Amino acid sequence: VTSLAMLFGVLHTAVKFESLHMLATLLSQKESPLHDALRSMPSTIWKSHIRGGIIDVLQNRVVSSEKLQALLLAECMMSILGENWLSEDHKILDNKNAISVDKFVLLVLQSARVEVAVLLNELAFSKYESSKSSQTDDAIIQKQRNLAILFSLIERIIKMISDASSGEGEPSQTICEKTIMQVITGLNETISLVLDFLQDAKVNILSDDMKFSTGS
Repeated sequence: VTSLAMLFGVLHTAVKFESLHMLATLLSQKESPLHDALRSMPSTIWKSHIRGGIIDVLQNRVVSSEKLQALLLAECMMSILGENWLSEDHKILDNKNAISVDKFVLLVLQSARVEVAVLLNELAFSKYESSKSSQTDDAIIQKQRNLAILFSLIERIIKMISDASSGEGEPSQTICEKTIMQVITGLNETISLVLDFLQDAKVNILSDDMKFSTGS
């Protein structure tokens, strides 16, 4: 994991994305001895490399599937190391793309919000335009899984912000109050997206029921 983290954080070739996929696969496994080993490691350099790699992917123009993998990796890191990983101030001296904790938190949240909006639109299209859609059931199921991962990530961000707001966060947390308010605004916008999706789904279900009743 530490070797892959370095490749992911430092390289700017196809190997970077191969390392991302391998890290996401390894760390997304259920609770395992690997997780305990990573928690007990005294060095934090590997965490910084992963953070730097995630920043590279989310800040640059890459395909949505790679951004989803980076967000999955962020969710895995928070799952293994705790929600406060997102707001820990780990720096690498030779990382030219290092950004502040506040910007990193906002970058992850904004990226998750964009991907949630995209997936909700795609799922809505596949549901209500199924007769015209060429998507397979496997593709739809994968989109649903990706959406679940994003929801889990957002839930962990809510927990992290809650701890930071209440003063229960770790001393390493350095999120300013302005950033906390921006995160809360972003979370509210994301929740609104989900509620709008559910409302549209409800309306379409009622419409389908009425058509069925009329037809029968």
